[in-house]
Amino acid sequence: DIRYLFQLERAFMSGMVIGTSAYEIYILMRIYAFCYVADFILPCYDICYSFGRAVRYTQAYQEALKVVTPLALMSREDQLYGIASALRAVVDDGSMAYSMEANHYNDPYGYFVLRTASCAGCARATALCLDILGIPYEHVNENQYAHQWCRVPMEDGSYWICDAFGLYCGPEPEPYQH
Repeated sequence: DIRYLFQLERAFMSGMVIGTSAYEIYILMRIYAFCYVADFILPCYDICYSFGRAVRYTQAYQEALKVVTPLALMSREDQLYGIASALRAVVDDGSMAYSMEANHYNDPYGYFVLRTASCAGCARATALCLDILGIPYEHVNENQYAHQWCRVPMEDGSYWICDAFGLYCGPEPEPYQH
């Protein structure tokens, strides 16, 4: 109901509702109110969809920050072990479900927030952690119906594999193999 949206807007603007999620709600309210008042639903769907993607990415990013913050000053090898261990821990403790059909099964939001992912989702969650730390990587077999993981160049010219779903983090035995 549009009246409810305006009540939320007043609460936000008066300072009764604060925080990042409140701001996200406020922006979404403004978009929805515009769509409702203008009776301009179809073009607004694209705006709302893009906003929803941004909110999901932000949620995944916040979860990834929790993984990488303790690793920031460690060696690259320890950072890779830390990422793989943290991502594997949610599989081992039973809070992660493997799926190739669930919503967001192949992205970091599925892995970090919904706790349902395939190896593609795990690789992209790993990639998000690597991006935050500024570590270059290659997503092996991206967008293919094959096992996926991150291949990371090391300072000595070798490559490491960081693959929480594949239970391996360490030197690459052969190029693109493990």
